[in-house]
Amino acid sequence: MNLSQEEANALIAIEKYLKNYSIVIPSQGAENKYDIYDSAGDQNYYAAMFRGRINPLKSYYKLIYRGNIRLIRVDIGYSGTHTNPDGTVFPAGVPHIHLFDEVHHDKIAYPLPEIFNNTDDLAETLRTFLSYSNVLNVDEIEIIQQGGLFDE
Repeated sequence: MNLSQEEANALIAIEKYLKNYSIVIPSQGAENKYDIYDSAGDQNYYAAMFRGRINPLKSYYKLIYRGNIRLIRVDIGYSGTHTNPDGTVFPAGVPHIHLFDEVHHDKIAYPLPEIFNNTDDLAETLRTFLSYSNVLNVDEIEIIQQGGLFDE
């Protein structure tokens, strides 16, 4: 599906809601998906969170539309550099955000907005990401971080 910039901006801006009121932070090396619907009743969204296997603070957060259109992606704790199509480089470990662009899709990284002020806290970062994605019922959501052999 081709999406115009105007359509993508509208999809990001529309009021959204998490389907479940209790969500779980993924265990190390795993990705969890969280169903989202918008104020028009469209249920073609989900948020995804991945947590690194070796580095538990390495993570990404994505807002996906129709199964494969990444509208927003936040990358935290990655060991490699990110180079934008224009040659701009984000050094290893520098948190950054990708926003849908109709030409480059989600290939362009931007500095992480200041609202993401505690990226070492997975639950807070997930909450901030959902709020940034215009998910309105974030304050009603219980975020569970499971303990495990390799979890903190």
